[in-house]
Amino acid sequence: NKGADHAAEPVSTPKPVFKSTAVLPKGEVVVTLTIEPDGTVSAVDASNVADDSARDSLVEAMSGWLFLPKLKSGHPVSNYMQVPLNF
Repeated sequence: NKGADHAAEPVSTPKPVFKSTAVLPKGEVVVTLTIEPDGTVSAVDASNVADDSARDSLVEAMSGWLFLPKLKSGHPVSNYMQVPLNF
């Protein structure tokens, strides 16, 4: 995809490790990521996950995700991505 415009594409997506006391959500939860031009995740919005422990585990894991960044006019740019997660 060199030089061609494209959306951010995940390269590495480590899974969260939940504590045994975490109360996981039921069904689908959408988490919003801020992806920087270097492909790193600078922010994770998992505010719709009610349990603090589960939310912290998601934020920690997804902060370590790595992407091929979005290209616009052939240049990497920051962007937001909504990621649906099923529990």
